[in-house]
Amino acid sequence: MHGSLRVRGMVVTGKVVSTRMRKSVVVERDLFKPVSKYKRRAKTKSKLHAHLPECIKVNLGDEVEIGQTRKLSKTKGWVVLKVIKEEPAGTAKEEVKEKGEEEVKEEKKRDASTHARRKEKTEKNKGEEE
Repeated sequence: MHGSLRVRGMVVTGKVVSTRMRKSVVVERDLFKPVSKYKRRAKTKSKLHAHLPECIKVNLGDEVEIGQTRKLSKTKGWVVLKVIKEEPAGTAKEEVKEKGEEEVKEEKKRDASTHARRKEKTEKNKGEEE
């Protein structure tokens, strides 16, 4: 229980994938759903939005325990109870994030050059039509 927020229902564990919101986190958990046709289980993922109390500090990649509570907003119905396993600072997550930003910049450059080529092509076609 955190303040007046009571935990009821399920208690699950998952990995923090986003901490961009002010008092919330997004927790991803792995599930195995049965596929009756093939008599096997398929691995799936589920993302849950959870309230982050001020007394708990989490980072990307941390393993946390969350508990179900009353609806706090349209998408938020869980609360972070505790951090099970902390991801050390300066790990591969940040390197991947930095690489991702570089890749985004490269994609923008490629898109700009593609746009310029298409524009030239259409201008060329217009010149031929006249």
